[in-house]
Amino acid sequence: MPSGYYSDSSDDEEEPTVMLGFAADVSEPSLLARNHFPSKLGGAPAWLDPVNLPTERQLRCGASGEPLRFVAQVYAAASDEPHAFHRSILLFLSPHGPSLSRPGAEEQEEAVEDLRSQDPRLTEFGAFTARLARAPAQAVRYCFEEGAAPLWAGKAGRAPDPVPACPLCGGPRRFEMQLMPQALHYLGAPDFATVAIYTCAASCAIWPLSRRQAQPAEAASKPRSGMRD
Repeated sequence: MPSGYYSDSSDDEEEPTVMLGFAADVSEPSLLARNHFPSKLGGAPAWLDPVNLPTERQLRCGASGEPLRFVAQVYAAASDEPHAFHRSILLFLSPHGPSLSRPGAEEQEEAVEDLRSQDPRLTEFGAFTARLARAPAQAVRYCFEEGAAPLWAGKAGRAPDPVPACPLCGGPRRFEMQLMPQALHYLGAPDFATVAIYTCAASCAIWPLSRRQAQPAEAASKPRSGMRD
């Protein structure tokens, strides 16, 4: 996936350092094997543990029952804990995500259309696009530091405040990475402004080694498409 990571923070800015990932062609396919701990967009996941894999049921959309589509993998060894010495985040999306029915979906869509004509909405989206203009080709933004936050294109679709606790240890979760619109160019995935991933702040031990994360808008026990290995 990324050919390199670059900071999106200025030296004089007192804010967490955000690393940007850019997609690039791979000259040697063997570099995407799991023993090289790859970061990638599309293709097939490179599970760190090839034995304890998710079940077929885990890799199906909880709403439509259709197989989830692998989208991205980011190697994120962000912990000194022995159980998380090697750590990857794998993102799967439902191929029918935009068309899945939700309670009040029609009313919510109408409300979004109304909000788009208001100055606060336009100002926020303008700030989003202005930040992206610093590095238009960015496909991933990553930062697992305290106080890090995703870039939002608007009020709709944001994570709830507060973000639900980790379903395993009960501790807080915090923002770690987000997939950016440029990734659409490479993936042909359903249209989105951004996909933000929140993980356990303590990188607590998980068993089995691949564990689904609960969607912020759902109960902690319900599955989501993001995984960490």
